[in-house]
Amino acid sequence: MYSEIEDIVSLDVYRDGGSLSVTFLDPGHTRHEMVFRIDNAATAGSEGAKVYKAPLIKSIITATRKNPVTCVSSPETVVRNTPITWEKAAGILLGLKPLADNFVSDNNWVFQSMEQVAGCELGAVKQA
Repeated sequence: MYSEIEDIVSLDVYRDGGSLSVTFLDPGHTRHEMVFRIDNAATAGSEGAKVYKAPLIKSIITATRKNPVTCVSSPETVVRNTPITWEKAAGILLGLKPLADNFVSDNNWVFQSMEQVAGCELGAVKQA
């Protein structure tokens, strides 16, 4: 499904308490965002660990829609949310690793954090 990745677009951290994401393009230039959403309720009761909800892939699919009445074409965007396993997330990160090593961003630490989270049991990571 995400075995062929062409490029990394961004590495982001959300202001919701620490959700992490990597946005990438497939060869067809479809944009995908893998998100590790922070579970604030579980994190609050976890004694120093950040806990994340199951990983999610948001695929942003853009197509052209032609109105049958006016024959005017216009862009149409559909967002498809696909929950994935931590194992699948780790595999996607492994495929992204060569691109991440050459990606220039102020948020390069996000990728390392995502690798750490994906490698931990149930997406829980001890805070430093």
